[in-house]
Amino acid sequence: EKPIVQAETPKEKPAPPAPSKPSGSYKPTPVPTTKPTPPPPAPEPKAATRSHVMAKGDTLFSLARKYGVTVQAIQDANGIKDPTKIQTNSRLIIPASK
Repeated sequence: EKPIVQAETPKEKPAPPAPSKPSGSYKPTPVPTTKPTPPPPAPEPKAATRSHVMAKGDTLFSLARKYGVTVQAIQDANGIKDPTKIQTNSRLIIPASK
């Protein structure tokens, strides 16, 4: 009779060795971080134009000072070529101050 021989069970393969870290001054390459670009600033709201009814004694110069605009801006907004022709009770557009 032949003796009964037990078959060997296969052994698990050993895990491969972990990769070794380089010695010395190894530093990982930093990953660039991108900051989100902030949105552009919102445009400043334009001040609304207003109107002014000319009273006795009003001048374009006095209106310009009162409303913080230039005489030229008032003339341009109203198509005024000759400021001496403005009459009392005329309604003038006063442009927004800058």
